[in-house]
Parts: sequence; structure tokens; C-alpha cells
Amino acid sequence: MGHDYEKLRADVIDQLSAIAFAQPSAFFKHDTDGRLHVDLTGCTPKQLEALKNFQVFISQAPGRGHTRITYFGFKMHNKMQALDRLYKYLKMDQTPNARRK
Repeated sequence: MGHDYEKLRADVIDQLSAIAFAQPSAFFKHDTDGRLHVDLTGCTPKQLEALKNFQVFISQAPGRGHTRITYFGFKMHNKMQALDRLYKYLKMDQTPNARRK
């Protein structure tokens, strides 16, 4: 049981850390003209796990025969909530001597 608990504990810390320290800038790139574009190609699985919701709506361009993105949006999991949970889980609110027990 000790091994399973330690693995679970490490997984919880890993997941909370992925959310707490995620950077929205990882999901965007600037092109050579300085325009901002969504680019998830360089994201790690951990970075993508910080996304709570991701939506892209594509519409047909009238008379042109190709598509265009008409809406793009994403929401990330709550960073402050993840930091708070991580803080409490790691017992960082206790003195250093109390954490060692």
C-alpha cells in the first residue's frame, strides 16, 4: 500500500503543478508579421492538461470555397485554486519543523 500511496501522491502533485504553473503564452506564437496565432504543436501533454475547455468554430468563406476560423477560445483550469490546493497538500502553511513529522 505504501508504494501505491506514494505514486498517487506524486501524481496529485504533478497534476496540480501542471495547472498551477501553466503559462497561457505556451498556446500562442507570433508570425513574422507580428500577428498572434494559436499554435499547440509545441505544447507538451502536461501543458495541454492545463486546458479546461478549448473551442474552435469554423465557417465556410462565402464564394471562396475555403474555410476560416470565426471563433477561437479556451479556458484554463483555475491556477489560484490549484496553487492553494498544492500549498495545503504540501503543508506549506506549517512551520518547516512541523512538516517533517
